[in-house]
Amino acid sequence: MATATNAFIQWITGLYLAGALTTSFAMNVPAAVGRAETPIDVAVMLLGWSGANLPRIDLVAARPGDASLLAEAWVRFTDDDRIIPIIYICTATTVYRDAARGDYQSLVKLAGILAHERWHLGHGRDETGAYTVQISTMEYLHANSLHLTVVRKAMQSAKQAETSARHRWAAIAF
Repeated sequence: MATATNAFIQWITGLYLAGALTTSFAMNVPAAVGRAETPIDVAVMLLGWSGANLPRIDLVAARPGDASLLAEAWVRFTDDDRIIPIIYICTATTVYRDAARGDYQSLVKLAGILAHERWHLGHGRDETGAYTVQISTMEYLHANSLHLTVVRKAMQSAKQAETSARHRWAAIAF
């Protein structure tokens, strides 16, 4: 089934890139044939996730109070720094709303966000790795340059924050 799904995704993406499909038509085809109903379903299909590879994804209407105002998705950790195996997606974000309308680039961005958060499920708080996976996913799905630039800038900010945090801890250790 995964091979058929991947072939379908490649076929639709190829038609879209060749200009044979409009953005909304390309993403409404899976819904029309009953393969996807929500933006999360389409993003998961684009990623090729299924079965045991599919993490739990919860949709929430608002960000938690301790989240960044720009957070579109997140994972949580316990007090002893263990990951809680749930990806939370905020439905009040522009990317989710645009993806719900069938915008291909927003669906690609949402797929990248899911890949980013899934990285955290397996690797903890490592933002550099998570952003690397997000960018690779978005490039594979032919994200536009604007979305890629925004994610690359976020990755640079995360790297700077990680470097600053390491320096603070090094200063405390001496």
